[in-house]
Formats: sequence, structure tokens, C-alpha cells
Amino acid sequence: CQGEIVSLVSDNYSFQNFPDITHSWSPTTGAITSDTLFNLVINSLATTTYIRTTKNHACSAMDTITLVVVPATVIEVTPQNPKVCAGEAVQLQASSQNITEFEWSPAVGLSCTDCPNPTATPPGTLTYQVQGEFMGCPAAGQVTIEVLPAPIYQFPFDRSICLGESTLLNEAADPLASYVWSVGGNVVSLEAQPVVSPTETTVYTLTIDNGQCAPVTDEITISVQQDYILTLNNADVTICKGNMVTLSADAGGVAGTYTWSPSGANGQPVPVDSATTFVVTFTDSHNCFTKVDSFTVNVSEPFILDSLFTDSTEVFEGQTID
Repeated sequence: CQGEIVSLVSDNYSFQNFPDITHSWSPTTGAITSDTLFNLVINSLATTTYIRTTKNHACSAMDTITLVVVPATVIEVTPQNPKVCAGEAVQLQASSQNITEFEWSPAVGLSCTDCPNPTATPPGTLTYQVQGEFMGCPAAGQVTIEVLPAPIYQFPFDRSICLGESTLLNEAADPLASYVWSVGGNVVSLEAQPVVSPTETTVYTLTIDNGQCAPVTDEITISVQQDYILTLNNADVTICKGNMVTLSADAGGVAGTYTWSPSGANGQPVPVDSATTFVVTFTDSHNCFTKVDSFTVNVSEPFILDSLFTDSTEVFEGQTID
């Protein structure tokens, strides 16, 4: 094989019997050792016939050997320098004439690693190496598949706003891409990073095209927390000392936190021993609005019946008396 180190060796002779013997090699193509030695070590570069001339005084001898060098073989891979979009596949074809024992690496994204024509779906731009054998010698080739970048966009993490607030729809812009934003099929913006102030929960559809791969479509929903009314289910009331009053307020189904002062849980009864004003504070889960309301509970002191007075009267058995 081309590049292989080869030793050209003959049977040894008794050097002491031939003190004046000389050797000469030609040509010296690829010679690593001296061309005046009996044996020669070469780096095989091309098919060459080497001649060794040996002389001992008036006698001479000539020997020849032909080294057939298999040239280094490059495996051609088609298509050359392919480009694909993310997630797309490309069919590779390695030249297979007189080449055997194919082996591709790395294996990631390949349908097979020991065939001449794998289907490649690389996760990103990647160079695949292919090796094989040609007449018992190694052959190699490679191909780089460029994965074109997808259009760039990034929806905001928090997709909820309060009524009257504004929000940025896209946090990452691609200067090479075009953006189309629509609501219900109607185009509302062509900007890469529009700022919107919806008055109600709205679904925005983005179509982005970088001119290299198929356009990408995605949706983002901006939830809008509307204003609401806090309804107090209690009214000012007078109760007997030690009786219970149920704390009850409703924000119309809006998620949030009720806080009562004095402390108590919304919807739960609490005992009242003295006149008390209960204050409820409600904050929605988006911290958009805070509502406050209150009611007062007056307490009537208990009384003792000291005596009961009535006029004496006579009635028949079973008769009712007022």
C-alpha cells in the first residue's frame, strides 16, 4: 500500500569472505536507508523496479525486484457539501467501485454505518468520515453536511399581563428573517419584536421565514387579567356574645388570595366576643389589582330574667293562656 514501509532483504552471506564487496541500489525512490547497503528499506510511494548491483573485484551481479504500490484511494462521497434544514435527511453515496468494508463515523444520525449509501439526519453541521478497503489497502473520504439554522425567535416566559399593560412578543430577532404576526387570520404586525397591549386574552400567530428553509409557524397566548369586583357576602350585623360569624367574600371566580383582619379564613366561621370590624383584602394571582372591603359585627350583651309577672287566672285543663 502507498506509504507502507518495506524492507528489501536477501539471504545473508559471509562478509568476512568478501571484504571488498560493494552494493549499489537504483533508483533510490523512497529510500530510507543508504543505497550502498546489502538490504534496503523504502517508503513505498509508487510502483517501482529496484535494481541492486553487487561487485566484488572483477565480478558483478545484478538483482531486481518490482514493488507494485497500490495508490492511496480517496472515496468520493456525493452529494458534495450538502445543505439541509434542521430535521431534514440527505442520502449519501460513497463511490463503491472495487472498494469494500465500508465504515462510517460518527454514527449519530446515520441509518447504517457499514453500507456505501447511508441516510444522514445530523443534529447539526457535522463531518462524516468513511473508510474502506481497495485492493487490501485503506481508502478514506469525508463529507460535511451543513445544517442551516432555523429562524430565530423566543417567546417570553411570562405570558400574562394586567389590563392596561404592554408586553414584548418576541425576545430574539433574526435580521435575515421576515416576521408576520396575525390574530384570527388578520395581520397585526410585520415587526420582529412587536410590543402589544391587548385588552383581552389574545392568541398571536407568528410566521417566520429566513429564505433558506420552510417557514416556521408558532403561537403565543397573552392572558390579560381583567378588572373585577370584590363582593362581600356579609353585612353589618348584631349578634349575641360568643356567637359565630362566617367570613365570606368573592372575587367572581378570579384566582387570588383573601386576607382577613382580624385573622380568619375566607368561608370559615369565627367566634365574636366584642364589637369587631372585619376587613378583607383580595389580591389576584397576577398581582394586578387589590380590592378591600369591610363589615362590622356588633355584640349584644346577654341578659338575666329576674322574674316573671302575670295575673292570676283560672283555665280549664287543656286551654291555652297568653
